[in-house]
Amino acid sequence: MKKIFTPFPSAIAGNLSSVLKASSEGDKGFQPSEYVFAPSGESTSKPLANLLKDTDQLYINGHCNKGLDYLSTSAVCAHGDRVSVDDVVGHLKTLGFPPESRAKVKLWACKGGLDGDAGQPSFAKVFSKAMFKAGYQSCQIFGYDQFLMQKYMSGSDNQIHKRSATQPASGATEEERLLDYFLEDLYDPDLDSRQAVTQRKTWERMVAAQKGTGAEKVAAAKQAILNSPMKTAWRPKGVSATGIVGPRAKESRKEFRDGVVVNHT
Repeated sequence: MKKIFTPFPSAIAGNLSSVLKASSEGDKGFQPSEYVFAPSGESTSKPLANLLKDTDQLYINGHCNKGLDYLSTSAVCAHGDRVSVDDVVGHLKTLGFPPESRAKVKLWACKGGLDGDAGQPSFAKVFSKAMFKAGYQSCQIFGYDQFLMQKYMSGSDNQIHKRSATQPASGATEEERLLDYFLEDLYDPDLDSRQAVTQRKTWERMVAAQKGTGAEKVAAAKQAILNSPMKTAWRPKGVSATGIVGPRAKESRKEFRDGVVVNHT
């Protein structure tokens, strides 16, 4: 048995709602009945209760990056709705994931298994520690240290598998993806050049000038850039909008337990 859990209500999950979706019945990927979302209110449904065996799999799906302790609805993680590690663990309990489960828990989140440049622990480290503390001590937890493709892809081996990528891939248009990469770089804690600081302030002023809620302001500011003849000034240098299909995702996968990487050698 397998399930893919997105720790946000379906109404705000965006493109996370179809990650690793099968193109048709019988194809590799998840079928509609295998998608689980965070409840938007009180719920008595326990869709994860039968994930007990070591052959069962639970994918946890969200946007992430190296050294972050949260998952986001946006590839530009700082601008999306967020859930903390504790939020995710709480949702798993609510949805009936058994503490005695021996299932494989795979964090399908870009670079969720990679520490930050300044030594911040990866999401997978923080999550595995919180899970162990909450009594989930029999399941295996895996994180990935590369960007991940959002659907099954054929690579150089001409076989369809889950894949990593050299750049993040999303369902957005080419220009939207380029802009997302650029804005994400603006908030890299190691990027403190004068140009980066100036452009970050410009972006924040643009967001503040828009109408609506936080997410609506961000979307409107991005659209203003995409409609501008100056949009190439917001394009990151040397980045392809289309994620380059990399090796099978399992090649960038590591196991985590109680906050540390499990060494299998």
